[in-house]
Amino acid sequence: MKQNPLFTDSTVTQGANIQTQFEIKNVTLREGEALCLKVVIDGVMNCLELTRKDDTTFIGFIWVEHRKEISYQFFIQRGGDVLYATEMKKGVAIHIIMENWLPVAGFKWKEGFSQLSTDDIELAVSSGQDSDKESADDVIGDLIDKWGL
Repeated sequence: MKQNPLFTDSTVTQGANIQTQFEIKNVTLREGEALCLKVVIDGVMNCLELTRKDDTTFIGFIWVEHRKEISYQFFIQRGGDVLYATEMKKGVAIHIIMENWLPVAGFKWKEGFSQLSTDDIELAVSSGQDSDKESADDVIGDLIDKWGL
């Protein structure tokens, strides 16, 4: 994510903590599903459940050092099982980070994954060589079933 240096917030000094709002659009959840956010700052993972802003938009907030480098990933879970996830993205902490929901085909969670607070997430994008990864057709079929199309 590139930032225009002409539009840097001069009211916030370097190193000051700000509340960063994460907003993700175009998400449809089924009953029992939750949309969550994983944020990694200096190698420390934080997870939080996002709240509904409107029918398909969700938001969440974290406090972080202004312009600090971060990595983040959105995911849908039900009963502790992760169903879908976006790519892990890198950026800097600013007042608002907005994304559109785009799940990754063929992601896989790290072995032994059970607690969001203690285990990390491993994203494996399908390369076509691993037979245990979902094909794009399987993911599309799951999405069609999920959204009732």
